[in-house]
Amino acid sequence: MFDLRVLIWIVAPVAPLVAALVLLNVIDAGQSNFVNLLPATTSLIDSGRDLTFFSHYVSYLGVALFHVAACMTAIVVLLIQLKGLPRSARDQALIVAGAILVLLAIVGAIARTDQFDGGLNFAYRYTCAALNAAGLGMPVFPKSCFKGQLSAFAVLSLVPLMAGLVAAAMAAAVASTAYRPLTTQTKDIDAELDRRAQLVALAFKSTSLVMVTSVLAQVQFYRLPLPLIKTELDLNLMTGYAQSMTLFWGVVFSLTIIAVFGPGALMLQRHLRDLRGSIDMPDIPSGLDPSSVRQQMVNILTSLAPLLIGASGSILETISGAL
Repeated sequence: MFDLRVLIWIVAPVAPLVAALVLLNVIDAGQSNFVNLLPATTSLIDSGRDLTFFSHYVSYLGVALFHVAACMTAIVVLLIQLKGLPRSARDQALIVAGAILVLLAIVGAIARTDQFDGGLNFAYRYTCAALNAAGLGMPVFPKSCFKGQLSAFAVLSLVPLMAGLVAAAMAAAVASTAYRPLTTQTKDIDAELDRRAQLVALAFKSTSLVMVTSVLAQVQFYRLPLPLIKTELDLNLMTGYAQSMTLFWGVVFSLTIIAVFGPGALMLQRHLRDLRGSIDMPDIPSGLDPSSVRQQMVNILTSLAPLLIGASGSILETISGAL
């Protein structure tokens, strides 16, 4: 029989992304001409635009490639772990991963409709439009950033996002197996708990790494128009926009980590506490015990890593300006 608790690992990982897209859509609906307010559309440097953009775009591609490589590595490592699990656990993981990917596909399709495209505008289209306004001669851009035209720029902006979503879905699927209820018939509960704790630790670290590299890619992406802006005032305005968006996504990614691992840890702890009255239970490993102070500190700092990276955008801008 299907365990309804599995729905937590299907819905929870997607919930922060959906909330973010809804919020951006509400903001975008209140300012439909936002693109016309971008300072980059009125004060772009005329000379050396293509070369200036190319040098910074290569930097973005380097970070994006690192992010995709981290995602692929995390997926392979998690698949290897999944292969060694009991069949029932593998089946649950496949159900969770498949359902999350289907749900993400539905969310993506809705986000591309005219009524709900605010998230897509802030995530990609406005930056694309700001670069298009520079009159760059490079063929990577679509003629219009708002008509869904496929281009090299769109593909190279989408691939890192897709890789991150797939890696997060796989991590949620593997984590869901570690938080499954134990039964009184489970052999060697002590060893089983240790195995699950190691699995949670691996999935947690993999998810955190993917979310951090995703924020780093976002930082570079939103910085692309900045070298093309001439006036200091407009540069400050556009820099503020870039920093606010990277901080926004940092918050979303940190919430995603919490959504994947927080509810499961609490449910398993409650289940083990109830089970202790039926059988002789060993001590709960710290990796599965949210009441462990040391583990709480580690988990909190790791979960906040994407947010902290997003918040460091101003520091990165200062360093970049000094180079």
